[in-house]
Amino acid sequence: MEEGFNNSAFNLTETSIKLRYAPKLQYVESFFRKIPVYNNKPVFWLDYTMGSDLLNGEFDYSKLSFKMLKSSKFKKFGSLGFTLLGMKVFGGAPYPVLFNGFGAYYNQFGIETINGFQTKSIQYLHLI
Repeated sequence: MEEGFNNSAFNLTETSIKLRYAPKLQYVESFFRKIPVYNNKPVFWLDYTMGSDLLNGEFDYSKLSFKMLKSSKFKKFGSLGFTLLGMKVFGGAPYPVLFNGFGAYYNQFGIETINGFQTKSIQYLHLI
């Protein structure tokens, strides 16, 4: 075992509430699927997670995250869109609960330049 490596287990109890607001969003139903048809209005997501000492949980913290998606279509020029992501942790949260920085692989949010799981953050703001 490496020196300084702590392999201790811990208990974690979380409660979460997730909200989504999409004004005037319409859906198209096709073969048992609902496909959203986005308009020019922004779509908002809000997630509040609370860690507590219930059921032998060992950490008290709060985590607030949000996402905003906005896209606009232009008849002659195509479409333009952006996504705004953010998160903040309040209190003493354990390492696995913190935000994992984007790694060196391509995903839907772009190409990263560092290895996965190399950084952890208690807060971030990301514009895509």
